[in-house]
Amino acid sequence: MNKVINIKTNKAIKEIRDFKLKKYTPVDVKFENIHLRELNKLTSVELFDKNDLYINSYTLWELMQPIGSSGAHNYHELKAEDIFNALNNLINQPPVCI
Repeated sequence: MNKVINIKTNKAIKEIRDFKLKKYTPVDVKFENIHLRELNKLTSVELFDKNDLYINSYTLWELMQPIGSSGAHNYHELKAEDIFNALNNLINQPPVCI
C-alpha cells in the first residue's frame, strides 16, 4: 500500500505531520512534484529518471522524533514543515561547492 503526497499542495504538511503521531504499519510514501530530474542538470549525469521520491513511513516517523538514538537509528526532531520545505526547495537552491 502506498500513500501519495503531492508536495506542492497546502495539505502536504498535515499529511507529513500525520506520520509523527504514531508508528504506522510500514507503507511507502510517494512524494509527487519533487522534480528530481532537474538535479541531473546540476550533475551533468542522469542520476534520476523519475521525478517522484519514495520514503518509508517509518523513516518519516523517525525523522520527526525527539533528538536521540535508538539502537542503530537516529532521531532528528524535524518538523513536518522542515521536511516540506526541504523537498520544495530541493531544486531552488544553488549548489554548494566545497
